[in-house]
Amino acid sequence: MEELFRSKLKNIISMRHELVWLAGLIDWARPEAHFAPYYSEAGRPRLPIRLVVGLHLLKHIEGLSDEGVCERWERDLHMQYFCGEEYFQHSFPLERSGMTHFRRRDPGYLYSWQATEVECISKGKARAPYEFGCKVSLATNLHPAKGGHFILHAQALHGNPYDGHTPAAALEDIRKIVGRAPQRVAVDQGYKQHRIALPYTAVYITGRRRGVTEKIKRWLKRRAVVEPVIGHPKIDGLLGRNWLGGRSGDRSNALLAAVGFNLRQLLRFLKRSKLFLYLFLQALLADLTDCGSPLSQEAAHSILTPQNYSALHP
Repeated sequence: MEELFRSKLKNIISMRHELVWLAGLIDWARPEAHFAPYYSEAGRPRLPIRLVVGLHLLKHIEGLSDEGVCERWERDLHMQYFCGEEYFQHSFPLERSGMTHFRRRDPGYLYSWQATEVECISKGKARAPYEFGCKVSLATNLHPAKGGHFILHAQALHGNPYDGHTPAAALEDIRKIVGRAPQRVAVDQGYKQHRIALPYTAVYITGRRRGVTEKIKRWLKRRAVVEPVIGHPKIDGLLGRNWLGGRSGDRSNALLAAVGFNLRQLLRFLKRSKLFLYLFLQALLADLTDCGSPLSQEAAHSILTPQNYSALHP
């Protein structure tokens, strides 16, 4: 009965907001199936998995602390919708420590006061010859996709390995994610004596002259695009300072920082690309008609005419 006097979020927010579209693109059943075994059927009710997973995604999208994302969630209705809320919530639905308790279900995923696994890393730069932390391997596409550059591989590397020994594992990871190995890879001078056994993958080192054509030289100049891809997760995200303890925390933070970067890129793309949304809806309605939905083909076309779409998006 109380719900009769509550406002549904879809009646308050803009359903054309990029967070609303992103929420529809995410397969929320996968994290639900992954984290459900960590909870017991007995005892107090578990936290809503979509809520907690959504909060972690928003945290790394916006580069916020646990407290910061909770405060934003209370006053941002689109964030509430993204996390699966149907009705407007006037207060945060769980304790602020709930995100920490959720992470503690993984024994290595804790906040750290003293990180004994920190390593001294030589940077080879005059202004900062050494850093203390953990190496992170990142890979991106040289030529931008429609949504820009995305992080295709992110992995924390413990033991301070030599850079030239790391590309093989990174490329194998990309092959598993993308479905095929890259044809060409551009790396800097630190990757000499690389060990790559993948077939059909040519590795080019910047500054190399022997056997490099003018076309490859121009292509190698694009390797610099990786620098802002590294910088943005550090500045806009949480890659620059990891507050999660242990080696498991390093791995989780590197992966979540990459996810946050990719979701920010996707949100920018959704915000500016009206044509993409139009085509997405067309494909969705086509699937509904093909699977026997009562929605007729004529009705689908009448809903998504260019004139109607222009009226919806002035």
